[in-house]
Amino acid sequence: MSFYNFNPFGRTDIKCLVGANLKVLEEVTEGWYVDYKEEIIKLKTLSKHLSSFANQYGGWLFIGIKESSDRKAEDFIGILEADVEPALLRIREASTAHVNPTVYYEEKVIHGPVEDISLDEGKAIIIIYVPEGADSPYIHSTGRIYRRLADQSHPVQETDRHILDRLWEKGKNRRLKTKQFINERIVCSGPVVHVCLMANPLFDKTFALLGYDEFRKVFTGLGEGYGISMPMDVIHSVANGYVAKQTVNNDKLGVLLTVRWFHDGNVKLTIPLNNLTPGSTSISGAEHAFSKEFLVELSKQRLIKAKICDFTYLFQVLTALYNQVSELFRIIGISETIKAAIALENAKNMVPFIDDATYLEQIRCIGASTVENELVTVPYDLDSVDLISLEKRSPEEGESGAERVVRNFIEVLPVIAPLLNAIGVSNSGKEIATFRGLFTPGVRTNINADS
Repeated sequence: MSFYNFNPFGRTDIKCLVGANLKVLEEVTEGWYVDYKEEIIKLKTLSKHLSSFANQYGGWLFIGIKESSDRKAEDFIGILEADVEPALLRIREASTAHVNPTVYYEEKVIHGPVEDISLDEGKAIIIIYVPEGADSPYIHSTGRIYRRLADQSHPVQETDRHILDRLWEKGKNRRLKTKQFINERIVCSGPVVHVCLMANPLFDKTFALLGYDEFRKVFTGLGEGYGISMPMDVIHSVANGYVAKQTVNNDKLGVLLTVRWFHDGNVKLTIPLNNLTPGSTSISGAEHAFSKEFLVELSKQRLIKAKICDFTYLFQVLTALYNQVSELFRIIGISETIKAAIALENAKNMVPFIDDATYLEQIRCIGASTVENELVTVPYDLDSVDLISLEKRSPEEGESGAERVVRNFIEVLPVIAPLLNAIGVSNSGKEIATFRGLFTPGVRTNINADS
């Protein structure tokens, strides 16, 4: 559920609005929070409105409503149904291509006929809600910064240096909070991957509270038809959220596979990676088909004494956890695009290993890579907090568990691909897809960083 500085519809969320709700707009005047438009407006003008709402207190833009002489909603004329999709595309373009940073917004389309507001059949009203921006200032493509001003319906260019400084400072503080959240990691000695999945990266939204029983049910293992999941055996509450850990066959005092849920809509995953020492043919009891050939190849490349970090199960484990986290987001109604960051720690000078014939052939051709840094982060520059966007793919009707796995694989690929690229394993997501060892059926359920 969104947080509104002003909501003309009382406690009704934009997602739940119906045509009859719009009747109250006959008593709502244009101004700080509200703007009425009879028809879709030009692209750059539209981006002025979106950026001005984001730079001020947030607000509502209604397209297809005629205002009265006292600037209240007078006639719900709507726009043609055929013009709705082009209008939504224009709004999307205005928010992304003509404002920097991108303006977040929510949309709702009310389709006619609606008797309560005399909206005719074949007509529709578009409702756009822009929350107060947390990453200010939002700069228009002309290089200007616009704000809403009192009862003026048109965005006004801001030139007051004090106000501009306040906008910059607000955005800076939000970005700093995001960076601090991402950089807070569990301390451990072995190689480990940290993943942040953030529905609320700027900490400016409020969501429904997830119940403990719901969290526990998801992490004790999703049922048949839900795809792959990682069962956890230690699940408890902590300040502002819950924790789920996998301790079976692992050192309970070591770094464990962990999910940390925060009630603000953000999640942290800790995924320990296993070590393969020279001469071994297995990792913590998991047989690997190509480990012997891999070690032979390392010997030829004079890397026989190198420490080896096993990435074979990372994609499967992350996909399973992402599947479970996505289910939690669904339960509490989070539909926002998920932002992500990933980090590899304590793997410096280690050779990455994937139990896969294609990867083995790759290192024979171009040599084995070694991890260059003690900490590898994606995105590389966390000061910019240019986080990875995970675009949700709509499930097909009657989606099976196997089809859900494929969908989750594709959604989480933008997280894995750049990390493996950063350590020399691959150069693209397409190349990763050729490593069949990453996609073998079944998910390993016991891993530990210190094993």
